[in-house]
Amino acid sequence: MEGIRVIKDYKINLVNLTPLKIGNGKDELDLLIDKNTKKPIILGSSIAGAIKNYLMDLKLENDVKEFLGENSKQLHNEKKDLANNKKISTESKIYISDTYGNQLKISSRAGIKRDYKYGTSEDKKKYDVDYIDSDIEFEMNFKLFAKDTSELKKEDQLMKNIIEGFKSGNLRLGANKMFGFGKFEVKKIEIREFDLEDRDDLISYILDDKKYNILNLNDFDNIKRHGYIEFDFTGSIIDSMIVKQIPQNKEVDYVNMVNSKDESIIPGTTIKGLFREYNTKILKTLNLEDELFLVEDIYGTDANSEQEEHKIGKILTSDVVVKNPKYCVYNRIKVDRFTGGVVTGGKFDEERVQGDIGFRISLKKLEENNKAAVGLILLTFRDLGLSKLPIGSSSSIGAGRIKGNKLTIKENDKVVKIEFENGKLICNDMDYVNEAIKAIKNIEKPEDNKNKGAE
Repeated sequence: MEGIRVIKDYKINLVNLTPLKIGNGKDELDLLIDKNTKKPIILGSSIAGAIKNYLMDLKLENDVKEFLGENSKQLHNEKKDLANNKKISTESKIYISDTYGNQLKISSRAGIKRDYKYGTSEDKKKYDVDYIDSDIEFEMNFKLFAKDTSELKKEDQLMKNIIEGFKSGNLRLGANKMFGFGKFEVKKIEIREFDLEDRDDLISYILDDKKYNILNLNDFDNIKRHGYIEFDFTGSIIDSMIVKQIPQNKEVDYVNMVNSKDESIIPGTTIKGLFREYNTKILKTLNLEDELFLVEDIYGTDANSEQEEHKIGKILTSDVVVKNPKYCVYNRIKVDRFTGGVVTGGKFDEERVQGDIGFRISLKKLEENNKAAVGLILLTFRDLGLSKLPIGSSSSIGAGRIKGNKLTIKENDKVVKIEFENGKLICNDMDYVNEAIKAIKNIEKPEDNKNKGAE
């Protein structure tokens, strides 16, 4: 790399708040673990890919090309630009190293594939997912190369966006991040800078002996929401709830799912599945079955879809921890659906949970029909908060009803606050809500937009 005058190192200590799944590229079920140290690895290429996608969502495409290099699709047009005597820089000016966790803790979680058409679990489609447990500390190292202080200032701003992405939870790493995996907390940020035209700095760079300075984490609290719309919901479980898991050390047959800290949770997969299923139901109820493509735009292509090109969803969810939990055991019996009688030996027990919940859903802004997507999510939150949309297992017999408290929507600089009181909604910006709901009736098909462009 020619003409470099300034080099700046960033050392960022992160702790994963949620499970982390980094595959080895060979087997979907295997994790990437260093053979010698027996510690989890996140490859620099994986980190760079996630960062590029996040910055592109923030509409920083030019900065990505200039400082993080270009991908193969972009390089395809290189000859065309060279024909116009335009020099292209394809090499990254920000180097990202592989990072290792400070320990290895592996856990597994059961999952069940759902049929979103009927809202039921698919027969014999249970699966287990292995993952790196939470509370593992990773040290990420970024090295910035710049020709002058002006260029370094631009790279620093890019690093600020990256750090704020980790702090907000919208920049995640690894697989399954759309429903909760790969979310980190920033613990410490250290920097050091070398001016290669300064003799002492040049020697320090060669000897690698310059000390780091610790940055104030509060300087990174100005989190930009451009590119994302955030929905923050709080409420409480009215009677009881259960997302079934077979216990190891309890006498009951089923308990609510727990994380590695033995906290009762609602998995991010359950949240995402619930919203997807209900958004589909809304469109069908409004006789908008031709507009179901919007559900795939929001949540991604169904795994069972026969489409050649699969879409990645625009929704980010996380596991929801039940606060102030209380537990109650329900005795149940299995019923033969054909005869209507009790199945012999079909008695079983469920330990359900009560308590308070709070969670965030982040929506990456869609290029088309963004307002309608907000409207679908809003209606789902409305019915969830008004106890009309149960969540979890045994919902058909009364479990899983939620009483909403507050819903806050943040889009750019706009903050919409909704409170649930006595079965009604109180909102500080009903125009925003009404516009989003009306947009559902005016969903534009992709081919309609193409025709507009042709005209």
